[in-house]
Amino acid sequence: MVVSVTASITSGKPLPEENLKITITIDACDRLLILDLEKNNALAFLETRMGYISPNLSAIVGSCCCCKANDDCGGLSDLAKMPACNVQLLCAKRKTLAGFSSATSQLHIGFVEQTEIFQSTPPSLSNRACRLLATKSTLAARVDSIRGYPTGETGRTLRDEILKKIKNWQEPPPTKATKVFPCSRF
Repeated sequence: MVVSVTASITSGKPLPEENLKITITIDACDRLLILDLEKNNALAFLETRMGYISPNLSAIVGSCCCCKANDDCGGLSDLAKMPACNVQLLCAKRKTLAGFSSATSQLHIGFVEQTEIFQSTPPSLSNRACRLLATKSTLAARVDSIRGYPTGETGRTLRDEILKKIKNWQEPPPTKATKVFPCSRF
């Protein structure tokens, strides 16, 4: 909100060079852009290797989300030690809505929101799916941290369980059969 108000009251003229110290500012911006590019390159390289580093977690959430989760928490061993309720919040960003309603914004959802499974889930089931993905991701990270099942077999079975549960949640509840009671004879 502050930025939008400030932008609306400025005259649109560039600042004088003595106020801006333009060369220092531009150099700092260039360095920041280079650092961001290098970080993205490192993450892209890690994404290609996530199938070998943590095959089970990659099978559930995908290599991109797996890489972001590992980056945010500090590594696979730290991710394995973390409880599922905290895994759900990894990479979560607080949304500033500039005075708009926060009723429709989803809080407490991090990298899980970027997974294919979560995005294909109906909005009415998103909170349940988020909790389920976080718990199964934690289990897969624990399997990966002890180097169990390097083929990703556990991750694929957990992914199938998640998909089956979400599909089961979408089915309508079974209808209750009406019981016919025999006539009582007096």
